[in-house]
Amino acid sequence: MINNFIAKQKMVSSFSVCLILVLFIPRAFGSNQIIITTVESSSTYRLNNASFAIDGDFSQVIRRCAHTDVKRDITEAWLRLDLGEIYSVKTVKFWYRNDRCETGRYGENCSNTCDHCKNKDHCNITSGSCDIHGCANQNMIPPLCSHCLSGLYGTNCSGHCSQLCKEKRCDISLGTCLSGCEIGYTGNFCNITCPYGRYGDSCQGICNNCLESSTCHHVSGVCASGCNEGYKGEQCNTACTMGEYGRNCENQCGHCHNHEACNRFDGRCRDCETGYQGLRCDNECRSGTYGRNCSETCGACLDGTTCHHIYGHCSLGCRPGWKSTPTCDDPCPPGTFGPNCINKCSGNCLHQATCDKETGKCKACSEGWRNDFCNEKSKEPTTDLDKMTLEHLMLDNARILLETEVLKKESQKITIESSFLKIKDEYLRLKMQSEFQIFTSGDPKISISEKKPGQNVNVDNPESSTPSLK
Repeated sequence: MINNFIAKQKMVSSFSVCLILVLFIPRAFGSNQIIITTVESSSTYRLNNASFAIDGDFSQVIRRCAHTDVKRDITEAWLRLDLGEIYSVKTVKFWYRNDRCETGRYGENCSNTCDHCKNKDHCNITSGSCDIHGCANQNMIPPLCSHCLSGLYGTNCSGHCSQLCKEKRCDISLGTCLSGCEIGYTGNFCNITCPYGRYGDSCQGICNNCLESSTCHHVSGVCASGCNEGYKGEQCNTACTMGEYGRNCENQCGHCHNHEACNRFDGRCRDCETGYQGLRCDNECRSGTYGRNCSETCGACLDGTTCHHIYGHCSLGCRPGWKSTPTCDDPCPPGTFGPNCINKCSGNCLHQATCDKETGKCKACSEGWRNDFCNEKSKEPTTDLDKMTLEHLMLDNARILLETEVLKKESQKITIESSFLKIKDEYLRLKMQSEFQIFTSGDPKISISEKKPGQNVNVDNPESSTPSLK
């Protein structure tokens, strides 16, 4: 609450105070500008008396301003107002002359200049804050213009903080980053990328699983060359899921037993499903095998085709000589042959042997039968050799049959064996004569069957060396 107001200014040059003054108070109604009735100044320059300060004319030319004297011995100038009554003053505003006025200074004893402001002639007389024109150095923060704009540092704020400083804040003198570095960088000036094998905020991330230990991107952690075995994802920090393995987890596990997961690094299985083999169980049983661990052998599949690697089934059926079962592993019973064993052997194979189960052919025929199947009657023998051959076959067959009987009579065996040897001697002699055109005169001097094993015999000259026949 005041009723008198005195404005003083310390004189710092030969120029005097020149001002225009308006006081404002809060009112419930009407204008808040006070019309002052009495005003006086410490001195007067020419006709610029004190009343010019309150006449309501805001022109800042010197002739319209109140002005104190300019004498050099004046050290202080003042303007005193009498408000006539007590008021609660809200604001006091001064207008200075706009020509060679003693402005552009502030602070105690007006010892500081307003050179930091773009408008060097005017700044706050107490704080030195600049007007709306801002700072003389556009790199500084108005209105005080005492600090560099964000991102600048150094003399006259001419240096630029590293773009990699967080918040672009750095020490105004040194330029070192104050709030740390952007992701992927380190160092006092944040101008160094994360060291090998690290990435991210404060380089805390670790590039563990990049392919062949190559480094990841220093900012994102992405592995440019992909991932080592067992891992996937851009940063290779995700393990392969069940059923995957290898680099980038791009391979699918084979047929592991009971659908177990394979080793996520190399794809190996502890054991394989039926029908598969190999370390990774990714190979079907090789041709001709099937089943668990491929331990079963395929049956007689038609046309040499392989059986199913899991079940052993023959897709085209069975070869002749085998029953038509799924796996073709049941041969035709003795005496049958052909597809699904539908044909019967002739029964005339030598020694009552069974015929070939696929073709029905006999290795040799019993006496009286001929051709591959022994199902055609032989012609009556005409030569001694033919006759002897037939008798030989008959006795040989009888001998074989006798040997297979459970009860054999020794006397019968001896008789038959003796007769067989005699017939065999004659048979071999006649056969040699027929094949080598050897003719003899008179009785043979030695019986071939009486020769010892390994002894050489010649029909014309028994004492000469010829291959022994038995």
